[in-house]
Amino acid sequence: IIDRYSAQYGLNIDTSEINRLFQNYVLKAFGTLSTKIDRDTPVLVSHAMEYIHEQSEKFAIIVMDGMSEFDWTILKRSFAGICYRQSAAFAMIPSTTSISRQCLLSGKYPSQLIEPWKQSKEKNEFYECARKYGYKDNQIGYERGYDASFSAFVKCGAVIILDIDELVHAQYQGRIGMLNDDTVLMKQNKLAELTKRLLQDGFDVYITADHGNTPCTGLGRLTGSGVEVETRSHKMVVLKDFANKDSLIERYGLLEYPKYYLPKDYDYLICNVGDSLDIKGENVMTHGGISLDEVVVPFIIARTEDYHG
Repeated sequence: IIDRYSAQYGLNIDTSEINRLFQNYVLKAFGTLSTKIDRDTPVLVSHAMEYIHEQSEKFAIIVMDGMSEFDWTILKRSFAGICYRQSAAFAMIPSTTSISRQCLLSGKYPSQLIEPWKQSKEKNEFYECARKYGYKDNQIGYERGYDASFSAFVKCGAVIILDIDELVHAQYQGRIGMLNDDTVLMKQNKLAELTKRLLQDGFDVYITADHGNTPCTGLGRLTGSGVEVETRSHKMVVLKDFANKDSLIERYGLLEYPKYYLPKDYDYLICNVGDSLDIKGENVMTHGGISLDEVVVPFIIARTEDYHG
């Protein structure tokens, strides 16, 4: 909300200190979150499917790729007439789509995914998870886009919406640009209409994100570094058997990430608050790191019994 007001009214409010405090928390305590239980939230996106299955007999989860709390504060203005409850959850780290969305839909941690650095198995992972909770294949639905609809048999549905992440990666106007683009999306009413349609069809609707997004300034592109895995993140570097890890840390001011929930045969270096491995000096919107905006995502619950549209 602070960042939205800052963009909306041209205020120069620096939230980097809050992000530094959050970063310190993540480096120390992110590995303990798997043991936390809260009746209002799954806490980690890896627990979302279990949480939802316990709450609802028939549900649809809408995954807004790349939606931060900033984006939701704008989109929710189109939700007049929809009764919902809002909390938040932690995305998985690195806060990339291949890792965090697969964890969200599979109920797994990154180290348990079949293909943690690619998305080719995402639908399979979702079906496998739903089967584990007792749903038959004709009761499971996986769709993309606002026109998604499910057959009368479906009791466990997922809808993937990509447009916010696409806006993020094409964004050269920072938060002001996102404010303007989110406002256009909000006025189009597509998310609200999809939610209403699913509620009318008897689904409890859960809206969340695989990760958020944050403004960064480029430190320079990584070249000739021996990076082991292409994560599609400009915020995290994945290394294996790499001798010059210390030189990368020194050159780019990177932090060593403690491997929470990640495959242990790699090393993980992550950018500091406000930095990314983009063209030096370039201002971008991106994700993959451990800032508040990237890691804490909205978790919205709208129950069909509360909808009277």
